[in-house]
Amino acid sequence: MGTHARRLRHPWSRGRSLSNAAVEVLSPEDRFTRVIQKCRKYAEWGVQDILVFDPVGREACYWDAIAGDLIRIKERFRFRSLPVELVQDDVWRRFEDELR
Repeated sequence: MGTHARRLRHPWSRGRSLSNAAVEVLSPEDRFTRVIQKCRKYAEWGVQDILVFDPVGREACYWDAIAGDLIRIKERFRFRSLPVELVQDDVWRRFEDELR
């Protein structure tokens, strides 16, 4: 995610189609309030699955639109928009592989 100088815009404003999933990977500079704002914006746009990964803390969360908050993923996450299940250990393994 990182620090952004520009405002988050609706993806349709640039002629792009909206995705069923949004994934944010935190950097050490990210503020929690900014992450929550982005998740709310994605939810307003109709994104069904919003995931946030913290590679430093090795934590993953998903946005619960009803609660209006991030919920920690314990081991697995089943996407609502796709017939796919995410296994957290696999994600961290991929992060490590990419950093090598």
